[in-house]
Amino acid sequence: MEINKEFLVWRKSENTNSFGLFQVLLMAKDGETYISHASSFNVKPVGTIINGTPTKKDLTDKRISNHSFRGHELTERLYPDAPDDVIQEVWKLELQK
Repeated sequence: MEINKEFLVWRKSENTNSFGLFQVLLMAKDGETYISHASSFNVKPVGTIINGTPTKKDLTDKRISNHSFRGHELTERLYPDAPDDVIQEVWKLELQK
């Protein structure tokens, strides 16, 4: 069973919502994508890799279906997973650091 999974911060809002949270988009190398929110104390810059911790197991296909991210709130998984060409384009950001 997968313990942690790496996600790339590939988008971050320029401003905050009414609660002072930035919106971020996170993607794993397999295309699993989340939208999440973090305060200025916890938000990471675009191109940073953060670990996602499994929070729920999907019993229909025996794989991790949800992750949580330390210091993040209002995390939501986006379906379907990103296609291969999008994954490659997004993960180029990590190489540009």
